[in-house]
Amino acid sequence: MDKPVPGEPAIGISLDCKINEKRALVIQTYLPRDSENGEVYHLLEKCLNAADILEVRYRLKDLRLLLEKTLEELPIHEKKAQAYQENAYKKHMQTNRRGEFKFSQAEQASFDNMTTNVAACRENIKRFEKAIAEAEMELANVTPGATDRQPRPPNS
Repeated sequence: MDKPVPGEPAIGISLDCKINEKRALVIQTYLPRDSENGEVYHLLEKCLNAADILEVRYRLKDLRLLLEKTLEELPIHEKKAQAYQENAYKKHMQTNRRGEFKFSQAEQASFDNMTTNVAACRENIKRFEKAIAEAEMELANVTPGATDRQPRPPNS
């Protein structure tokens, strides 16, 4: 594949790639006008592979941030639920009620909401860890310059 000569007619290729909701990438490249179809397809494939690798890297970065945030939130939700339960029990004991401790309907609804938050955090942590492992596997299977070693497709 020849490089385009400055000032000579060339085939311009511009690919707009959406990496994620916040990021987009524009890849621009040129080929000599008399390039074979196989050369064009090979170059397009290299550009698309590069965009795919960037998408995985940014997805991995975002997942790690989400995991970190969720790991910070989990103990807060757990403490909040535990403190709510302890306060309700103390309140029950201070009123000298007989019988076993039981939440009122409103208290039970609030406590259920808190335990749901804890369970959702734990589920999100598992989901993020799984997604991170999958993204890391995708990147592990890619070596720098891997697209350069791909066989060239036949001319069509």
